[in-house]
Amino acid sequence: MQQEADWVFERLLEDPKKRDLIINGAMAKKKIFKVLRMFRTEFYDIPMITKYRKFEYTKDLEEEDVWIIFNLDLEYGKFNQQK
Repeated sequence: MQQEADWVFERLLEDPKKRDLIINGAMAKKKIFKVLRMFRTEFYDIPMITKYRKFEYTKDLEEEDVWIIFNLDLEYGKFNQQK
């Protein structure tokens, strides 16, 4: 999952608006990893994460980013299936 978190981080940086928001890259990667872990291994759905687990990702990520991470996770999964 760490490779996926790094890939998602790079994809977020492609958006100029997100590039300015993500100040601390190392912390942002850790929080992306936490979000991925929450819905991939703990099976939390996105509304639950955005409402009850904000403390896990705030300061470096926003609620919109959690949805983007979810969509990128789906894209990453499809990419790995094609390999």
